[in-house]
Amino acid sequence: MTKFGHYLAFAGNNIFRNKLFSFFCIIVSALTSIFIYAILQMTSIINNDTPPFSNSDRIISFCDEFYDTQGRYLDGIPAPYLETFLKGLRNHESCAISNTEFTSVFIGDKMFPSSVAFVNSDYFILNDFEFIEGRAFTKEETWDVEKMAVITEKIARKYLGNISALGQELEIQGNHYKVIGVVKDYSVFSTVKETASIWLPYSVNKFMPSGMSVYTTDVLFPENVPKEEFKQDMLFALKTFYKNRGMELDLSIDGLMTLKEQRSARYGNNGLFAGVSLIIFLLLLIPAINIITLSESGIQNRISELAVRRACGATKGAILYMIITESLILVGIGFTAGIVMAHPIINLAESLFFRSSADGTGATLLSGPIPVINIFILICSGIIFSLISGGIPAYMAAKKNISLMLKGGSND
Repeated sequence: MTKFGHYLAFAGNNIFRNKLFSFFCIIVSALTSIFIYAILQMTSIINNDTPPFSNSDRIISFCDEFYDTQGRYLDGIPAPYLETFLKGLRNHESCAISNTEFTSVFIGDKMFPSSVAFVNSDYFILNDFEFIEGRAFTKEETWDVEKMAVITEKIARKYLGNISALGQELEIQGNHYKVIGVVKDYSVFSTVKETASIWLPYSVNKFMPSGMSVYTTDVLFPENVPKEEFKQDMLFALKTFYKNRGMELDLSIDGLMTLKEQRSARYGNNGLFAGVSLIIFLLLLIPAINIITLSESGIQNRISELAVRRACGATKGAILYMIITESLILVGIGFTAGIVMAHPIINLAESLFFRSSADGTGATLLSGPIPVINIFILICSGIIFSLISGGIPAYMAAKKNISLMLKGGSND
């Protein structure tokens, strides 16, 4: 414990004596931590069933991307025929429909463009949105004369401030809607479909401005039904539906993917893991090289002090541990600060460079708590970073010859 206290005292003295270098190390470590945090969170969202799309590995989604055996385009399943289609589909648990349009929204005297999804009530059963306020509309309320809306917290925060969003009125395409629910923001990486910021009952849908009259259909299957089995059921139901209308659907089971499989295919699946590993390695190596160069220069400036310590009985190992302790402290402060500042900085970057819509009311880049495994990886990354940036200069200093160190020279 006495030795450890001595190492801390030595490190603290050098940190306060070399404030500019210490500040640089902390800033570089913090930025490295933020980049690694963002990459880990993005990878976690893509590879896992992240709310609100926690059931993505049990959902098959389709719209109008069908062709017959002659290569001719087939329309999707219109909403009025959806119930007929579902009667021929075994084992499904529930079904959601959605049509996303980009249109103007009015809240009081404020107007902004936003993505609006027209959905049925089962949409909120398939997708586990976290409601900050209020609730979703029910099946019966879908057809109510009093029209209802669900919005994201980003819209509530930006346009309503500290006022409760519940009961506030929106105007969209000439209709007025009362807000009955506010959901937590979700990541754009959690889905492969168009993201929405406002959800309205599909009964008011005018299919404007896109003019597309076919809904995206999401079918949820029970957990106890194997994936290959419900894919076969879906394929049979689709082929039967079109066959009854005199059309021969050109589709195989390989063409049916769950939402999770679609997401993995879009972002690279196994290739994503390799790419992320390479990026993290480079994020650790490149800044560490810069710190090593500056650290070498700093150690050279106090080489006489280290030589005196060696002459007074300090071992090579003691010199090594003293310098590494200093690196661990600086990198530890930097990585901790980076993790704390990660979300605010990422949100700022998102608002400046990655707006999902014209005023930034779309889905966020990252969302949700950081998984335990990501925390573990960040800690390990911090230790590796400190060992690379501080360990190499420490080793070079510890192995120098005492007599040459006292002369300010080197045995290299």
